[in-house]
Amino acid sequence: TNINIKNEDVIKLLRGIKGSSVKITIKRREQKEQISFKITRDDIPLFSVDAGIMLNHEIGFIKISRF
Repeated sequence: TNINIKNEDVIKLLRGIKGSSVKITIKRREQKEQISFKITRDDIPLFSVDAGIMLNHEIGFIKISRF
């Protein structure tokens, strides 16, 4: 926050070749120290079905978040 960077710019910096790595540093409100992570880029699975239940023997309910 307060570093004048847009979400689109952050996405561009994080994206890259699968298998390559990127180092990120975050600051949490409740901690004084910054925390660094090394993340290996990979495919991010996007699941669209959040829930599925059978209401009875003939009727089911499926909650879809993306279509």
